[in-house]
Amino acid sequence: MTQVAHGRYGEAEPLYKRSLAIREKALGPDHPDVATSLNNLARLYSAQGHHDLTLEHVRRASAIHRGRAARTGGGRSAGGLSEQRTVQYNRSSLRYKRHAFTSPADKNDGGP
Repeated sequence: MTQVAHGRYGEAEPLYKRSLAIREKALGPDHPDVATSLNNLARLYSAQGHHDLTLEHVRRASAIHRGRAARTGGGRSAGGLSEQRTVQYNRSSLRYKRHAFTSPADKNDGGP
């Protein structure tokens, strides 16, 4: 949506939420298009720095894709591979942003 591209997150969020609600009602909660709406919200929340909400939406979208892959024998059906790439992109973007926003003290906590 152009609102996100222009940083108008307040305008974009209700539109993304409405799209999600419409898709859930029309297609069911486990449809790949619902996962797409969840990924759109995840990207919006990531851009705003709301990493907890980003992770919540990415996890739900991933669960939809995993369930679909299990039902279709690996997710290689029409669009399955591109859906997996979208989820992988969102996950790697979230990992990068988490790292970028971690303070130096947190990075040196003695963990792996």
